[in-house]
Amino acid sequence: MKPLIKKLAAIEFTFLTLFLIQALLWSGAGISFRAKFRDGFTALNNQSLFDWLGAAWSDYPLVAAWLLILCLAAGLLMINALCCTLYIQLKRCMTRPAWPSWIFFLLHLMFIALLACHGMVMVSTQKHHGIRLFPGDRSSDHGIVIRLDSVQYTAGIDLLTMERLERRRHMTRKRFPMNENTATLLVEGGNHHPKAKTIGMLAPVSCNGFRITLKEFVSRTGPGELPDDAIGVEITLTRNPWNRVFFAVYILLIGLLAGYLALTWKR
Repeated sequence: MKPLIKKLAAIEFTFLTLFLIQALLWSGAGISFRAKFRDGFTALNNQSLFDWLGAAWSDYPLVAAWLLILCLAAGLLMINALCCTLYIQLKRCMTRPAWPSWIFFLLHLMFIALLACHGMVMVSTQKHHGIRLFPGDRSSDHGIVIRLDSVQYTAGIDLLTMERLERRRHMTRKRFPMNENTATLLVEGGNHHPKAKTIGMLAPVSCNGFRITLKEFVSRTGPGELPDDAIGVEITLTRNPWNRVFFAVYILLIGLLAGYLALTWKR
C-alpha cells in the first residue's frame, strides 16, 4: 500500500493530472466552436447537473463523456492532494515542526477543501433558466415570487431583434450603458414582504437564498412604436447552500498563502 500511496503523492502525478485537466479544458473550448457541441455546453450551463445528465447521454454524448473524464481527472487531483498532504506534508510537520511547515500543511488542506466545495457546488446547484417577464408579469413556480415592476431600457429595439451573437458585438459601452439599462423586480419568499431589487446585466441580486441574474432584455414586438410593456427581461434563478462555504474557504486559502509568503520571504 505504501508504494502506491507514494506514487499517488508524487509531484510527477500532480503535473500529470494538471496536464490532463488543462488538455481537457482546451479540448472543450475547441469542440464548443461546433454548434451541436456548443448547444450541449449551453444546456449544461443553464440546467442543474443531474437534470442535464438525464438527456445528455442521448442528445450530447461527446459533451457528457468530456464532462465525465474532466470530473475523473479532478478526482485524481484530489486523491493526489490527499496523499501528498497526509503522507508527505504531515510527516514533515511532525519531524520538523515550524510555523512555515504547518502553514504549508494547512494550505494543502484548504486546497482539498476547495476542490470538495467545487464538487458540491456543481452537484447541488439548483438552476431555473429562461424565465421571461414583462412589466406586471409574475413568476411563482420555483419557491420564490418575482414580479417585474418596471424596465429601463435605452439601447433601441433594433438591438433586441438581432441574432444573439450579432447583438453581443453591438453591446458596446456607448451603445449599451449598463447603468441605464436595468429592471426593477419585486421579490418575496415565505412570509416576507416584497422587496424591490434593481437588476442589470453583470449586476445580479440575491434574495431569500436565490441569486437572480439578468440574462438579457427581450421584446414581444418588432421594430416600430412600442407600447410601455413591450420590453421585458429573461432571468435565471440559481440557489446553492455551498456558495458561502466555498468563498470562505477561498478567503482562508488566500490568507494562508499570504502568511506563508510573509514567513518564508527571502529565506
